[in-house]
Amino acid sequence: CDIDKYINALTANKLCCGNIETINESRAMKEYIIIGLRLIEGINLGEFRSKFGKDILEIFPKQINGLIEKRLIEVCDNRMRLTEKGMDLENVVGMEFV
Repeated sequence: CDIDKYINALTANKLCCGNIETINESRAMKEYIIIGLRLIEGINLGEFRSKFGKDILEIFPKQINGLIEKRLIEVCDNRMRLTEKGMDLENVVGMEFV
């Protein structure tokens, strides 16, 4: 809102954020999935497990199995990624995790 205040805070190496949002674990996992599926290589399932201490396939089985049945995502080689059809319907896939 106040650009001078923002610049002064940056110059003084101070935190210049007005609002800080705390994200719970469930939301963090969902955002990780939505963002990760936008990458061509998709999500590394091992990295997800390391980051959250949980198996993505056990947390979201209904969503993942439904998307696999619709041929929108695929799980192989320790990765979950959009199929060619899924790339065209990326927003539909993301909505399953919202």
